[in-house]
Amino acid sequence: KLPENAAKRTASLFLSYDIDALPGLSVNGGAYYTGRRPVNDLNQAWLGGVTLYSAGVSYQARLFERNTTWQLNIDNLANKQYWAAAGTRLAAGAPRVIKLGLKVDL
Repeated sequence: KLPENAAKRTASLFLSYDIDALPGLSVNGGAYYTGRRPVNDLNQAWLGGVTLYSAGVSYQARLFERNTTWQLNIDNLANKQYWAAAGTRLAAGAPRVIKLGLKVDL
């Protein structure tokens, strides 16, 4: 038997590619798979497996004499509805999330 909410199989693959024609620009993407999971320790019911996709783009440049990196990421690219957790309560997975970040080297 599997412990509550523990998938027997998981896998992930993420890639990043630097765009040579535009120095400092890179794109990334990937997938994360979680297999079916039992909702309790007795394995009386199961949640189906899910594959979620992510994508992003980043740009590195100098700004005000500082190294900076802009990063735009999209998680759950397909906006898939899924169950993130089980147990005494079910928890819905996060919808599509778009994040923009800026890193400045001080």
